[in-house]
Amino acid sequence: MSKYELPVAKGKLAEEVSGLVDKLAMFISPGIDPAQFLAMVVAEANALSFSLTQEAIEDYRTKVSFVKAAFNAAVVGLLPGPALGHCYFIAFDRNKNKPPVERYTEIVYVPGYKGFLELAFANSFLVQCDPEVVLAGEFVERMHTDDGPKIKHEIPVPRGQIADRKTIIGAYCTYRSARGGRGVVYMDRSEIDLVDKKYNIWQSNYTAMCLKTVIRRAAKRWQITRSMAQAIMLDEAAERDDIQPALVPMDDPSNGVAETIDLEDLAEVAE
Repeated sequence: MSKYELPVAKGKLAEEVSGLVDKLAMFISPGIDPAQFLAMVVAEANALSFSLTQEAIEDYRTKVSFVKAAFNAAVVGLLPGPALGHCYFIAFDRNKNKPPVERYTEIVYVPGYKGFLELAFANSFLVQCDPEVVLAGEFVERMHTDDGPKIKHEIPVPRGQIADRKTIIGAYCTYRSARGGRGVVYMDRSEIDLVDKKYNIWQSNYTAMCLKTVIRRAAKRWQITRSMAQAIMLDEAAERDDIQPALVPMDDPSNGVAETIDLEDLAEVAE
């Protein structure tokens, strides 16, 4: 029995991950409360059990993908779920155009824009970071001066329109480092559209995805930590619709999830 107090497992996904919490706890990033993280993972598994079909829940590929997503979240060090908005477990339909036997649901780890901000401030490199969207009709001007790039954006109060797919024409992120450096990253709508796959979380939370995309682009200019680099890699894999790599090496047997973790192969990640 685990030493952690967990929510009651309501479904096979939650039961599987509940059986792995002690192994999962070994890889939780420093600074994250293991009890809180594990409870939130089980809660997210419960939520997925209500939203997925029974066929998907029974599929070992779905179970394995959820365990991989949970371990990825642990290594990166972000708490899952909508309460904080740091990261999410999102269901992707794989092989939709192939025969039914090859189709399955993959649970993917997706960091949110608040998660990127959490990671950005965690290493004390940044002292300020403000993402914003630009709506149709709003005045915005970009300029380069001797002091570096700047942006002027006039936001009416009240704004008078809702930020959504119809009204957003761009997004930007201004930031300032602890050493005094300043920067601006701007993406116009055509650049955002190249990233927007128009499914899953892009459909349900378009504004947040625009903000996350411009923060992620800005983060590549920062002094980033290993956790930030991992979050960027996993997020970009999800947006390309690629299978995400496992930050914790895993096997993929068909006899259940409980045997997928080979602890002898994990020493490097645990360090």
